[in-house]
Amino acid sequence: MITAVAYIRVSSEEQVDGSSLEKQLHDIIAFCAANGVKLLKTFREEGKSAKDGNRPELKKMIEYVGAHRPTHLIVHKIDRFSRNQRVHHATVSALASSGTTLRSATEGISDDPAGRLLTGILAAMAEHDNDIRRERTKAGLVARAERGCWTTTPPLGYMAHRLPNGDPSLIPHPEEADYIRTAFDMAAGGRPQVQILEHLTAMGLRRRRSGKPLGSQHMSKMLRAPVYKGWLESKHIPAPIQGNWPAIVSERTWCMAHSKLNGVTARRTDSMDLFPLRGLLLCPHCHKPVTSARSKGKTKYYDYYSCHRCRETNVQAHIVHEALENTLNGIAIKPNTFKAWVELAKRYSAQALKEAKARQTKAKRILTQVENRLDALIAMRTDGEIDAETYKRNERKIEAQKIEAWELQDNANVDHGNLECALQRHKSLLLDPLGEWKVAPPERREKIAGLIWKEGPYMPVPSKETPVFLGGLKFSIWGQGVSTIETIVPAIMELRRLAA
Repeated sequence: MITAVAYIRVSSEEQVDGSSLEKQLHDIIAFCAANGVKLLKTFREEGKSAKDGNRPELKKMIEYVGAHRPTHLIVHKIDRFSRNQRVHHATVSALASSGTTLRSATEGISDDPAGRLLTGILAAMAEHDNDIRRERTKAGLVARAERGCWTTTPPLGYMAHRLPNGDPSLIPHPEEADYIRTAFDMAAGGRPQVQILEHLTAMGLRRRRSGKPLGSQHMSKMLRAPVYKGWLESKHIPAPIQGNWPAIVSERTWCMAHSKLNGVTARRTDSMDLFPLRGLLLCPHCHKPVTSARSKGKTKYYDYYSCHRCRETNVQAHIVHEALENTLNGIAIKPNTFKAWVELAKRYSAQALKEAKARQTKAKRILTQVENRLDALIAMRTDGEIDAETYKRNERKIEAQKIEAWELQDNANVDHGNLECALQRHKSLLLDPLGEWKVAPPERREKIAGLIWKEGPYMPVPSKETPVFLGGLKFSIWGQGVSTIETIVPAIMELRRLAA
């Protein structure tokens, strides 16, 4: 008597596309009835991917086959059995050692050469389909990350939310958000992490799933997570960007807490507060960084930025600080201008995307033609219509054409960049550069200075006669009004490149 075991599998996303366990089992039973096969046992694999062989029911099935040696293993489709060619062939070999062959209830496979060829093709197609799904999923995650979407489990203090356009986002939890604010306020005030954890535990903060108090490592990660200041940090994007959810704490509070937790303390006599531009000023005479110093007068102290190399620069600190505020206030972009730039960036990105898609379509068409020529050449060689030398000569030509087609395809995939995203990422810096400067930690201030002044991270020192910073701005984007795409786009792309 012909005997068999059945293996049915479904992953969570496949339960709605016609691959339900009940449908698979129904077709397998009908196949057994039509072919006179006695079904010994059914193994049900629920919610497991077929990308590898680490599946509990699959392992039980292999052990059962080794002990009972049924004639066939019947699956609904080959892709229910495996989506990885290596795992597929290894498992089929293990079954064959017990005298068991693989059969499909909906695909006509057998043990003859044609049947084995079909089995291999179906296994390759299943793996290919899985690879395509993985690439689409990755592309979707990257696209969502570039839009500032939160795609994973909401962190403590937030709840999952959907924006009107369907993008996943976050909203503050009505109870947990207060715990988060308290934690950051305490950290910004210099309280040690142990005291913060004890205080929040006493207030009632607990883990969501287990209901247990937070551990020290969890608290440390929470107090350093940029999500609470409204920023997204993801492996899918090269640098953090502004998220599409409201912040629980202000950036100033987050930065102060972050600096306290990382042990960043003020220098002696609070020199970082007295001289916040230390290390960022450039002498206009020798073009070397200037130093800071405090002199004691009869009744008070006097703070200076001076150059100890050429000794030509010696300016009181309050003049420098006033000049900085004047400069930053003077380059602030008006909201209407920023809005107009966003519209220009949208139009450019839409046009660039349209052109890129057209080039990609052309590249794919050329690559398909080249592949067809290669297939035809292989068929001619297989049928003996051409000799080996002619085949090799034409194969080299076709390979060269394939390389050209691939290069054309690569050129069609040039990243034009999401200019709107770049603008939104630097919105606060463009609209309120002074406010952004005041809340920025030292390393962030160095990057802001590098974005604005031509000399890089250094700013020229103003004089008493000229209480504004010397030197031009690095970008034409600052100081100009609504303009054309041709003038705005290069500035935005340069801003994005240097700020990365």
